[in-house]
Amino acid sequence: MRELKYEQKEGNSELRSPLNTCGEKGYYVLFLKCTRDVNVKIKDRGEFYFKRGYYAYIGSSFIRGGIQARLRHHLKKKKKKFWHIDFLTSNESFTIAGYICLSSQKRGLEAELAEAAEEYCEPYIKGFGATDTKDAGHLFFIGEDVFEFLYHFMKGLFA
Repeated sequence: MRELKYEQKEGNSELRSPLNTCGEKGYYVLFLKCTRDVNVKIKDRGEFYFKRGYYAYIGSSFIRGGIQARLRHHLKKKKKKFWHIDFLTSNESFTIAGYICLSSQKRGLEAELAEAAEEYCEPYIKGFGATDTKDAGHLFFIGEDVFEFLYHFMKGLFA
């Protein structure tokens, strides 16, 4: 998987990606690599066990700056923690391995994206990243085979 390039220049953070649509509003799938088995306290939800391997997180951004602004936030290790995913992206056992951007002005598509991910695996923690929806969760453990997950995810999207 292609690693993210992140540069800090004179106080400005710059995200470089082969995808040039990441400045737009819409949705993203963030791929995280957990380098070792670890327990992580998630906000007020308690402590959870995360096994070594890859995870996929489905998120959205309709703020000014769009997806790129949200990814820039996720890339920071030291940050104010707003969302469940911040507790993983700020943990030294997790690194961001890649992402997919899906530009859209239409809100409420996270449920469809989560259903597509469920073609391959179940949400890892019930309700993770989905407190504002009725979705089962937006974090998925995908093991070591990211491409197998992508195949089933895309198949689920276009079925």
